[in-house]
Amino acid sequence: MRLRVGLTFHSIFYSPYYVAEQRGLFEREGLEVEASKLGDGRLVLAAQARGDLDVGLGGIMRSLVSYDQGATEAPLHFTRVNDRDGFFLLGRSAAFDWPDLLGKRLIVFAEAPTPWYVLRALLIDRGLDPNGIQVVAGLPADEAAAAFRRGEADFMETPAHVAEVLVADGTAVIVREMAREGGPIPYSSYSAHRAVLDGQTDAVRAFLQAHIAALAWMRSVSGAEIWDTIAPAFPEAADQADIYQRAVERYHRLGLWSSDATLPRSSFDRLADLLHRGGLISHVASYEDCCDDALTREVLAEVGGG
Repeated sequence: MRLRVGLTFHSIFYSPYYVAEQRGLFEREGLEVEASKLGDGRLVLAAQARGDLDVGLGGIMRSLVSYDQGATEAPLHFTRVNDRDGFFLLGRSAAFDWPDLLGKRLIVFAEAPTPWYVLRALLIDRGLDPNGIQVVAGLPADEAAAAFRRGEADFMETPAHVAEVLVADGTAVIVREMAREGGPIPYSSYSAHRAVLDGQTDAVRAFLQAHIAALAWMRSVSGAEIWDTIAPAFPEAADQADIYQRAVERYHRLGLWSSDATLPRSSFDRLADLLHRGGLISHVASYEDCCDDALTREVLAEVGGG
């Protein structure tokens, strides 16, 4: 059996995929996984539409945006990968309250819109107008870090490994961990078109068995053990292994990979509501249009996790 899987990013945020890969869990299920790292969720979506990919790893946001823009079909998200927001708000001083953002320059994550629009909704919840922030957009993570070092912004929203680098060299302070602020939401998940779920059920089932086993193992070990396991998949981090380990440990401590892999309607509703109130989408597509975790629940029941 074979599945072509597209990952939006090559990132420790997607550690469950790399755990399954590095621990040989896909092979154990008799599955060959051909993985591509595309670097943009829109590219993953397009490749799925063309039939070049069977499964995508990214945000439900992409399906919600597709329907908001008039699409009649989008991939169905069938199993959860990340349970919380994996981004961090950095500032120059530990003394911080939310109104401090108003009138200040904030670098937002260029590679995907979800972090900024979730933050917008959380600010609105606190009675603050996010339009009062001077947003610096369009800078990829590495360029954003360099701009922050040069003093071109007062705050920045960034993933863990970038945050750890800037904290370690004294450039920044983590003023808010967005995982704590946003609470449990299905931030990233695996998706596939209905034709794949129905036509390649055995392969998807094998994939799910490996994924569920990876999550169960991750819940039973430390963040350091997770990093030791996935480190071979990140040779570019060899000179910063301590930074990446701290980032994985922080993610683990915050519960980013703690779920049973299901996609409950309530968690979808919360994410969709945040993106709607944050202004990313003007209307919310139904849970049924965006999600179907029936096979995940079947596999969990078979392995005694449901």
